Amino acid sequence: MTMKKTGAKGNHYLVCKTYQYAGEERCTRGRSISFKVLEDVVLTVIQSQIALVADLQSIVEEINKRPDINNQSMRINQLIENSERTFEKETNTFDSLYHDWKNGDISKAQFQRIREETEHKLEQIQATLRMLSAQQLQAAKGVKADNDYFERFLKYQNIEALDRLLLVELIDKIYINEDKSVKVAFNYDDQYLRIMYFIEQNKIEASKKVATTEPPRKLMLEKK
Repeated sequence: MTMKKTGAKGNHYLVCKTYQYAGEERCTRGRSISFKVLEDVVLTVIQSQIALVADLQSIVEEINKRPDINNQSMRINQLIENSERTFEKETNTFDSLYHDWKNGDISKAQFQRIREETEHKLEQIQATLRMLSAQQLQAAKGVKADNDYFERFLKYQNIEALDRLLLVELIDKIYINEDKSVKVAFNYDDQYLRIMYFIEQNKIEASKKVATTEPPRKLMLEKK
């Protein structure tokens, strides 16, 4: 739903542009929402996300106190191993291709086509390996409690009202659905996923020794 701000008797509303220009056939419900209602919902969602970030920071602090901290990404290591095996296989194919042509097993046209395809595959695998190696180096650094992701959110920990600076820094998009439910998409999602993966990996590592509790899961950041 694309909304447009309007005013009436001192109150402000966001009105569905689709309804304004295309009629109720294209927008049958949720034609407007009070700006105050939207503001309250977004504030509540942000406060909930900040509380979640504070919990994640506490978990990261506890993990970093352990002597058996796992900063390595097993998933990335496995992907690198798989890519290296594929690269070796394609390289062997490339090496034997010339001999197949000379021996008359394939035509010159087949040789050229397969060579081009194999060279393209090798280039893709090399690009993938470079990307995975960079991710591996980043994963090896782990996550610290003073991570800038935590700092960005927690400096607004005691907010009681929205302001432009906060919205620009933390919010990517705000979606208003036809049933007037509101969904907030936050910035820095890649950092959030990295933190969650770090916690998950260390939870798995710890579970090999003692039972542990689940870390907080990402909230369904949607309000009605």
